[in-house]
Amino acid sequence: MVIIGAAWRKPPLPTLFLSILTAALVALFAQGQSFANVVDTLVNGFKPEMLGQGVTLNEQATAIVSRGGLYSMASAVLITLCVFMFIGALDVIDAMGTVVGKAFHAIRSRPGTILASLISAAFVNGFSSNQYATSFIVGAAFGPKYDEARIPRKVLSRSIEDYGTFIEPMLPWTTTGIFMVSTLGVAYADYLPFMFLQITNFIVAPVLALTGIGCFYKEVDRRQVEAGAGSTVQVDGQAD
Repeated sequence: MVIIGAAWRKPPLPTLFLSILTAALVALFAQGQSFANVVDTLVNGFKPEMLGQGVTLNEQATAIVSRGGLYSMASAVLITLCVFMFIGALDVIDAMGTVVGKAFHAIRSRPGTILASLISAAFVNGFSSNQYATSFIVGAAFGPKYDEARIPRKVLSRSIEDYGTFIEPMLPWTTTGIFMVSTLGVAYADYLPFMFLQITNFIVAPVLALTGIGCFYKEVDRRQVEAGAGSTVQVDGQAD
């Protein structure tokens, strides 16, 4: 269901809920699971003993399927709530707008604005060690700046991804960096040279910002022209 929803470009939340419902129905009517097991899986995640006697899984398969449930999302939800409270407090006192305005007041160009958001995403992720915080903080701080520079917000989303998400596994003190080391079982210095996508992206993202390739400037300019034309027609109509 998730693949079908993604292929048809359906909204993510209804697609996920429909996928969960489909999986629950399959477990109930096709796999013979009890309603109690289905509810327990939704809350606490899947357990191999739910398969019944005579069914065994190897260690690798057990590690893959023994996860999930609402409780497994507790840390992510808690972090998100804390970030929202933090951002709300900053928004009330206009801290983010003030910081961005003071730090990047000399930046007027579109490429400069994008580069500033890239650098900010990297620094915030490095200091916070959390991509959730980076996405919310940088997004809220640079949203008005992008609007002022007439840059689509989807470019801001991509910039946060480029220098926020991508840098996290390259920093050994972040949660992703720790997970990478523990999962791969190799030292940080050993796998770092093989992170070709991240290394390449650190070059490609600034190049796109400087050249304007893939920055969708024309979309904003076209909308502004259409909005200006519409307001002109309305004023003329009132004058008549």
